[in-house]
Amino acid sequence: MKIKGIVMLSVLIACSILAISYTTINKSPKQFKNISLSLVEGFSKDVQKSLLLFIKEQEKMSCSPTVLASLIKETFPSVNKVIIRSGKQNKVHVKVKPYVPLLTVNDSFFLTKSGKLVAVSDYHKSYHLTLPAIIINKKAQESLEISSLCKQFIHHCPTELMKEYTVTWYSPTAVTLQDKKNKKCIVLAHNETELSESLLKHCKQVQQEAVHNNASKHKQCWIDVRFKNQIIIRSEWEELG
Repeated sequence: MKIKGIVMLSVLIACSILAISYTTINKSPKQFKNISLSLVEGFSKDVQKSLLLFIKEQEKMSCSPTVLASLIKETFPSVNKVIIRSGKQNKVHVKVKPYVPLLTVNDSFFLTKSGKLVAVSDYHKSYHLTLPAIIINKKAQESLEISSLCKQFIHHCPTELMKEYTVTWYSPTAVTLQDKKNKKCIVLAHNETELSESLLKHCKQVQQEAVHNNASKHKQCWIDVRFKNQIIIRSEWEELG
C-alpha cells in the first residue's frame, strides 16, 4: 500500500509539473508583442498600408527578426532594406527603406540603382513627374529584365539628354533619340555612341538644313551617327522591333 501510494503521489506530482509547464509556455509573451513601423519617404500610400497590415499579421505569427525581414523583402519588390531593432517589453521597431529609382521604363516601371525593375505604382507619384524616361522595345525586354548592354547605355547616357529626347532602345545597334520639341528630328545611334552635347547640336543643324533642302518638309529626318566620324542623313528608315 505504501509503495502504491508513493507511485500515485509521484504520478500526481509529474502531472502537476507538466500542467504548470504547459501553462507557462502558452502564457509566455510573443516574440513581437508590439511592433512600430517607420517608412523612409518614397513608397506609395497603397504600399504603406499593405506594409503596415503585413507586419501586423506577422506579429501574430511570432517569427524571428531575420525571418520577418526576409518575408518583407520577398513580398514587397520595392523594399531594399529592413532594419529591425528590439526594445524593452518585447517592443520592436521596424524601419523599411525603398530602392532608389533612377528612371522610368515604358511608363510602367522604375529602374533602380541596383538594376532592378519595380512597378511605378509602388512609389510616390512625384517620382514619375521628375525622373527621366526610356522606352524599351518589347522584343528587347524579357519579362522584368533589361539586358546588361542596355543598362550600361542608360548608365552612361546623360540625364539631361533623356529629358530633352525620347530615347528608345531597340537593340545594341539601334537606339533612337527623338527631339521632344522637334519630332521630325530623330538621331539613330548604337549603345557605344558618345552622345555629346556638341554632336547632338550638330545633328540639329544638319536636320534643319536637310528639311530646308527637302521638297517634302513633312517627312521625318533620320540622322545616323552609328559610324565613326560620319553623319548619314536618311529620308526614311525601316521600322525596328
